[in-house]
Amino acid sequence: MENQAYLARQPIVDKNGNLFAYELLFRSGLTAQSAQVTGQLQATAKLLENVLNSMGLEKIAGNKKVFINCSRDMLVSGALGMLNKERFVLEILESVSIDNDTIEAVKSAHTSGFEIALDDVIFDAKIMKNVTPVLQYIKYAKVDLMENSAVQRKMAAGFFKAKNVTLLAEKVETESEAKICAKEGYELFQGYFFAKPENMSSNKLDVQMSGILNLLRVIRKNPETDELENQFRIHPEITVNLLRYINSAYIATYHTVSSIRQAITLVGQSNLKRWLTLMLFARTGVDEAANSPLFQNAMQRAMLMEKLAETISCSKGLPEEAFLAGIISRLDALCKTSMDDILNEIDLGENISGALRNGSGVLGKLLKLIQAVETDVQENVDELLNELKLPRDALASSMMEAFSADIRA
Repeated sequence: MENQAYLARQPIVDKNGNLFAYELLFRSGLTAQSAQVTGQLQATAKLLENVLNSMGLEKIAGNKKVFINCSRDMLVSGALGMLNKERFVLEILESVSIDNDTIEAVKSAHTSGFEIALDDVIFDAKIMKNVTPVLQYIKYAKVDLMENSAVQRKMAAGFFKAKNVTLLAEKVETESEAKICAKEGYELFQGYFFAKPENMSSNKLDVQMSGILNLLRVIRKNPETDELENQFRIHPEITVNLLRYINSAYIATYHTVSSIRQAITLVGQSNLKRWLTLMLFARTGVDEAANSPLFQNAMQRAMLMEKLAETISCSKGLPEEAFLAGIISRLDALCKTSMDDILNEIDLGENISGALRNGSGVLGKLLKLIQAVETDVQENVDELLNELKLPRDALASSMMEAFSADIRA
């Protein structure tokens, strides 16, 4: 199982040297050479998965915009519609052939509120003819200083300024280049003179391709919320990434999410389809998560906590929270990171967070009870059963149900 998420970010600054945005770049490791993937579609999908599911946009970019590379396939896929249109700038790669489908995708993205950039612009007749059909939708032109002569660079400045397109000089390597570009009308700058791409990494819990495919198959039938909730419950590693996704800057919400049903309702089925499709693009066939003993234990804990919570309370809220608390209680070991770091990424509310941080509340006692059962400390089991007013036969029957269930479904 892959436990690390990687990317690189390179600052984009204004003519006063103030940070304006970052360009995010895919990495498969912590070196600049670690970017080997099947294609640009997969690279962008993996990059966005790492941003939304593992690192979080706020941690990577604060409140600044982020520029991301978009291949033709990514543009026309529809998957980008789930992103925060105020934060993400879509870069049309220089390799993209502007056909009818691309034009429609760019127009749709522009109409929905995205800012769009032309990447690695080389100012010659053939290339400019290719991009002419989408120029009316372009906000930024990133002019490559290494591939343009001084004459081309100056002509590009005049051309794009006349169309109210913001000029960005990229691959700026000297102070002299920056000053000349500023005089010519370039407003934004990116390159080694200001900063090299900074590699970043974070622990992540990978997800199963089979689980993603199963959820996509279910959601395409427009299921009732109950059915969809049940499907997410048998894929806890995807559920955890869904919670991270909700708490990333894309959703731009301060909702506290304390159940799978609430998460599904908040995101909506349309965005769930886009999110799952994005993860599917990023997958390379890893199918190991459910074979992990830690995964098995997390799922058994979740089911056992839910069963016991149902015995304690007839209200639906406690069992739902108990199930989530059980899954997340082993996530620190699965991700090889601290529980505090995980809880800082996912807003689960006071009940679940308190239980996981310091064992507080009913959920905390349930978790302690299960840990006592797992370590066979009978004195603690008896004490906690008393505190929770749970009969021993309820524990036995709940354990039988939880441990005999087919958790791979």
